[in-house]
Amino acid sequence: MDDKHRTDNHIILHKGRPCEFPIAEICEQLARKEIAQFVREYFACATISHELLDKIVSFCENSSQQQLFGDILYAISFRIKKCHFRKSHRNALKYIIEQLELRHAEIGWQLYSCLTDSMMDNATHADRIYFDESFLKYIIVQENRYQLSQGTTGLSCWQASCDLANYLLKHGRRYINGSNILELGAGCGLLGIALAAFDCAKSITLSDGNDDVLNLIRDNIRSNFSKNCDIIFNVIFLEWETINVENIRIVPDVIFAADVVYDTLAIKPLVHAIRKLLTAFTKEIKTGPSCVLANTVRNQETMDKFLACIDENGLSVKNCFTYENSIFKFASGNIEDQSLFPFTSSVIFALRSAISIRKSFRMYERPYYRMKKTWKFKKIK
Repeated sequence: MDDKHRTDNHIILHKGRPCEFPIAEICEQLARKEIAQFVREYFACATISHELLDKIVSFCENSSQQQLFGDILYAISFRIKKCHFRKSHRNALKYIIEQLELRHAEIGWQLYSCLTDSMMDNATHADRIYFDESFLKYIIVQENRYQLSQGTTGLSCWQASCDLANYLLKHGRRYINGSNILELGAGCGLLGIALAAFDCAKSITLSDGNDDVLNLIRDNIRSNFSKNCDIIFNVIFLEWETINVENIRIVPDVIFAADVVYDTLAIKPLVHAIRKLLTAFTKEIKTGPSCVLANTVRNQETMDKFLACIDENGLSVKNCFTYENSIFKFASGNIEDQSLFPFTSSVIFALRSAISIRKSFRMYERPYYRMKKTWKFKKIK
């Protein structure tokens, strides 16, 4: 395997991409729930509620606490990597500073420095930074600032990939531990990079049908992993309509896809690809590979057409669960779970969701406050 297909286990979240900020000093403050939540959402480019912002303002009224808070933001922003900021960063910092000024608090240079840098950044892309539960390790995902650019939606993160990554790492290890993984429509590569970072998979193949997207995936892999590594990455061009399994060098144990059911024209090619992949490798894997699909339901009619197409192709839902408002709803009960991958879309109507498919296994989430669902698909008939 040549170097461009390999990445490094030492730099991954689990083994240790070394955080470049003073961990011992910072982690004590990150033990405070509101500080940890702010840092996680701020660097993930997620919208921060006014309730949380007001808690941060109250915390920062104390000059020594404000200095600690400012040190955290400054250290992460400038020592991990010179982050490319979004408007969300600027708005959050402006609000905190304005509220502190109204309370006649002295503002530390760290907050001003972070604000100034965010106002000067006009790069075409932005960085989302995600931390492990202890804030000791992290991954960086670069994306285009706009979810539709260069004729594709694949150059940015989507909610479903964030929710699916969170589910797999916390509750779905049985699908990924020691497995060879294939992702369809991998986008910016968040899911595959996160799974590799936690040292879960044996190999990860990320696929897409757009060359610009594939180049972004490669850039993100290089940003998180070094060249010599135990984890094998393959980045391949794969179109659903004309899928050729011979292009897949490593037989997958599990197939993932996130936020790929949004256009009715893409449903038949997607289902065709899933069926072909599930059947093509049954000789190598006696029970056949599994498929886990996550998706946001923006239009119920689109989801109904997808389910109908699944049935027409000899596949059926085997199991389902939902994730909404930080709660997993399984058949066995509910689990409250704050995501490691908080997300806010730059498209106003794009909502959270997750779909999962195993052997034809799928989960989907409905928009707004509707229940989000997940299904497993039965074996192929």
